[in-house]
Amino acid sequence: LDVLAREVGVLGIFSDWPATVTYYANCIKNGMMDLNNDGDIDRFDVNVIRQYLRQPAENCPGCDIDGDGTITIRDAIRLAVFIRK
Repeated sequence: LDVLAREVGVLGIFSDWPATVTYYANCIKNGMMDLNNDGDIDRFDVNVIRQYLRQPAENCPGCDIDGDGTITIRDAIRLAVFIRK
């Protein structure tokens, strides 16, 4: 999805699993996944999430990848899965 959006210029996409597009949008908007602002989305960003585990999202809004209001291991896992793709 990232290549389609950034390099090809696709503005919309149909998916038989709507969460795919929602997940991408939630992760990428406003550079949320580059949590340490080094220009890369990598394991160092996962480490930032780990530093904020069990804290409210207000402490690190970009760390709350799933948007549930709390920074949890699920957020770290989602980012790690995204990095591997």
